[in-house]
Formats: sequence, C-alpha cells, structure tokens
Amino acid sequence: QDFSFCRFSPRLSCAMRVQASVLTITAAVTGVDVSQAIGESAFSCLKGEGSADFAIARVYQSTGNVDPNGPQTIKNAKAAGIQYVDGY
Repeated sequence: QDFSFCRFSPRLSCAMRVQASVLTITAAVTGVDVSQAIGESAFSCLKGEGSADFAIARVYQSTGNVDPNGPQTIKNAKAAGIQYVDGY
C-alpha cells in the first residue's frame, strides 16, 4: 500500500513546529507601580495573592525632587519578599 499521502509537506511541518513552540510560552509576570508610601504588610498581601512578582516605586517626583517615601517603599517591598524591586 502507498502511504505517501500521510507525509507532511516541509512547509506544513515547519508551520506546525512554529505553532507548537508559540503555544508553550504561557508565563506571565505581574507587579505594581506605586507612587505613595506602601507598607511591608501591603506588599506581603500582594505577594501572597500572586499579584506582585515585581514592584516599581517612585523615587523622584515630577518636579525633579527626591520622593521622601521612595527609599522606604523599596525597603518594604524587599522585606516582603518581592523578588524584583526598582524605582523610577
């Protein structure tokens, strides 16, 4: 019997491999961008809910002045176990 009709064309085979590789990428990262003082307990709550893999805190105000709450907010995020913390 001739089963040649079962073979994939090179073009179709390539398209199927691309589709399969696209379907395997499903990771999502969530986080928060804060412009006010946030305590460690609030960050712990966000982390516990799975809502914060990262935190970005304001460290400079729009006027160019240093935000006095920024450094403590970054410390609080780190203390709560947020993996990725930065400032803007």
